[in-house]
Amino acid sequence: MNAREVVVTDEARLQLANIPSDKDYADVKRMLGVLGIICSAGSIYDPAYEAARPPVECRVVYAGHYGIYYSIGQDLDSPVVVFSIEDQRRDPSTRFGFN
Repeated sequence: MNAREVVVTDEARLQLANIPSDKDYADVKRMLGVLGIICSAGSIYDPAYEAARPPVECRVVYAGHYGIYYSIGQDLDSPVVVFSIEDQRRDPSTRFGFN
């Protein structure tokens, strides 16, 4: 089995850089590596309320206090695209840039 490329968007890269906890940062970095090998590690993200709905259908996997939101294409060569890394302890209505 070949690993998929993991592409982290600029927004997610900024969110990653702003993780204050060294442990959470290490957990998220480790999970990003895992996603390249086991892209179905996360579950389909289907929030119970509209305020936490992302702009695109996606999957989520958790690492430390953070949710990693990503999408994968059907093609086995398509990359894993991480578009958001969100602190799960924050108000979910502000997730994905919503206010």
